[in-house]
This record gives sequence, C-alpha cells and structure tokens, in this order.
Amino acid sequence: MKKIIALLLTFVISTSFFVSCGDGSLDTDASKTTDPNNDAAPVTDLWDGSLASGFASGNGTEKDPYKIQTAEELAFLAKSVNEGTSYSGKYLILTNDIDLNNLEWTPIGNGKYAFEGNFDGNNHTIKNVTISQGVHYTYEYPTGKKSSYCDMGIFATIQDASIQNMVIDGATIKISDPNSVYAYHAGVLCGTIRTYQNISVISNIDIKGSTIISDFSTGQRPQKLMIGSAAGYVYAYNDTTTTISLIETDSSISVVNGYGSDNYMGTILGSSNILDSTFTLEDCVAYQTLAVNPYQYYYTFTDDFCGAIGNAQASAKPFIVKNIFSKLTINKPALEGNNNYPAAIASYAILGEAYYYALKDDPNAVGYKFENVFGFVEQVDEVTGEKQVLTELYKLPEGPTFTQVNCQGCEAIPENHGFDTNVWNLDDLSAPKLK
Repeated sequence: MKKIIALLLTFVISTSFFVSCGDGSLDTDASKTTDPNNDAAPVTDLWDGSLASGFASGNGTEKDPYKIQTAEELAFLAKSVNEGTSYSGKYLILTNDIDLNNLEWTPIGNGKYAFEGNFDGNNHTIKNVTISQGVHYTYEYPTGKKSSYCDMGIFATIQDASIQNMVIDGATIKISDPNSVYAYHAGVLCGTIRTYQNISVISNIDIKGSTIISDFSTGQRPQKLMIGSAAGYVYAYNDTTTTISLIETDSSISVVNGYGSDNYMGTILGSSNILDSTFTLEDCVAYQTLAVNPYQYYYTFTDDFCGAIGNAQASAKPFIVKNIFSKLTINKPALEGNNNYPAAIASYAILGEAYYYALKDDPNAVGYKFENVFGFVEQVDEVTGEKQVLTELYKLPEGPTFTQVNCQGCEAIPENHGFDTNVWNLDDLSAPKLK
C-alpha cells in the first residue's frame, strides 16, 4: 500500500511540474506557431482577421511601453489610430513575430489621422502582408495647399514618429482603385511620412520578398504615383529633421498595367518634398526589379524617374545621402521591334529627379550632400535579354553648390568605400548587406 501511495504522489507531482512549466498554463491556441526547440515559446502569431480590445500590457511610457503580442493587438493599433488616437509621446514594442496570413490589412493611419508615437519592432518579423485597399483622404498642408491622396503601407500615414527594428517579409501591395485621386503614396512600411514639428525616424528595417503592383486598367489613373520599397512619400516642413537609416530592401515594383501622369519610383523612397528642413538617408542598401509597360512609358509619359529616391526636393537645409548602395534592374523598352529606342524612364542609381526649393541666389543654401554613394541601373532588353549597365548616380539642377565625396556609379563598391564594417557585411563587394 505504501508503495502504491508513493507512486501516486510521484505521478501527481510530476504532472503538476509539467503543467506549470512556461507561463503556468497549457497553450492550446492553434494560431501560434511554436519553436520546435522550445514548445513554451510562441514564435509567430497567426492572424484570423479579428481585433483585440487593447494591448496585452504596458502603460505607453519609455520604461513600460505598450506591448503588442498578437496580430489582433496590432490590428487594434490600426483601429485606434484611425479613430483619432495619435499615440504622440507614447512607446510601443512588438514582442512576437506576426503572420498577417495574407488577409486584407487595414493600414495604421488614414491621412486624416496619423501615427505619432514610437514603435519598436524589437527585431521581430511581420510577414504575409496584403494591402489592396488604401486610405483615401483630402488633406490641407500647413502651406494651405489641399489635395486628394491615397496612402498604402503597413503604416499608411505617420507624423513626427519613430519606427525601428523590424523585418517585413512577403508583403504585397496592390494599387488599383476606380476612384480618382491626385497622388498615390505607397511603400511596404509607410505610405506617407510627415515631419512638421519634431523629428521623424525610420531605422533598422529589413524588407524582403515584397511586391508593389500598380494597375489602373479598370480605373482612373492619378496625377502622381509615388512608390518606394520602404516608403512612398516624405513631406518635411518648418525646420524639422527626418532621418531614414539602416534600411535594406529586396523587392519588386510593377507598373505594367497602371501608371500616373508623373511617376516617381524608388528602391528605398518614392518621393521627398523637403521645405526648410534637414533630411538624411544613411547606411542603406537596396535591390529592386522594376517592370514597366514600354508603350505606355515611351509614348505617354513626360515625367518619370527612378533611383534609390525617385524624386527629391532639397531646400536651404542639408539634404544628406550617405553610405548607400543601390541596384535597380529594369526592363528596357523594345518599341515597334526597334531595340535602338532609348529607355523611356530617366533611370539613375541614387536620385531619379532632383530640384531645389531654395532660390538659386540664396547664399545660405546647402542643398545636396553626397558621401560614400554607389550603385547602378541594369537594363534588360525585353527581346534579346541583353543587359546594359547605367552608372550615372544623379542629375542635379543648377542652383546651390552640392558636395560629393567618394561617390561612384559602379557594379561593385570599391575597396575605399568608406563603409563602417561594424554596420556593413562586405564579404561580397558586388552585393553588400547590412549586418
């Protein structure tokens, strides 16, 4: 009898110990994919399309940020921002990888309301993002200009915000809408970045396996199409600072069946409009394929540019582009069977189109400053498959004197690249990566 009792006690204690491991309960949530080496540690939260009623924990301070553990809580963030909660001065942190399951994602911010907080991805991954419904709005800028827009991205609209430390894997953005707007701003991470009073920071973002498709074959095309692998459009105003750094992209853009009257397409950023503010693009590497319809572009378009930044406007304050490598692969038009036609799009490695907001005779104007900038455009003939390499980095307008140090259009960065090896992986100089 004593032996039987002892065995029963041993079984009860062992069972209790097994159940109490981890968080003290058995996790039967089938929406979580777990690490096979640690069954108690959820790795990815799979979205079912629902919304949480709040965040798991935290009070939004820097020491105790709002903790986003599930896709449902990320969707709650979108809902609350789009209803008017800006999260200005608040801090949020992602605590799990999130799989959005290719369900339609409603972007965070809707043009009228923007995310204004500090979002830390905590080096987690958001994957399988699908966006086909952008946010439409009419917006009046501080200057009084008013226009209609559509923003698309995981964050559609941010303002004086910080987004850092995140991987985005497998995003698909489909720009297709019968509604007419002045401009589309589309990027995998952000549609529009506004900097009005403080500082906007986008840093340490890895975007891979992502696609942006523009198709207006059944709708009205916009006046402007601003597409970037990371962000569509940056607007800065009133002596502010915008910094985009440590961005790595590997993505594709297609405008074969859709285009605007003006098209600005960037391996990192579609377009930037910087008014009396400082802008910095630093420590970024981008690989992108761009597919266009040669007949549309050659016969129809008059203002189409692509580069690391498709279109840029500098002002009297510094517009800094530093430590950049960008490779763009684009199909070369083969119009009417004649392969001697030039490329329809102005293709540059770094800046597709550049101009100045400052007056030409402004003695205090700084304008563009380039340092350690490299890249090239590879055009592939649609008929023969022959490749042509274009190494022009940018074409700047007449105006304030710009500066450039160690800048070269090239297929591989030179030995004297000037990149910090604590930041860059340079094992292959023809395909540098960020660490």
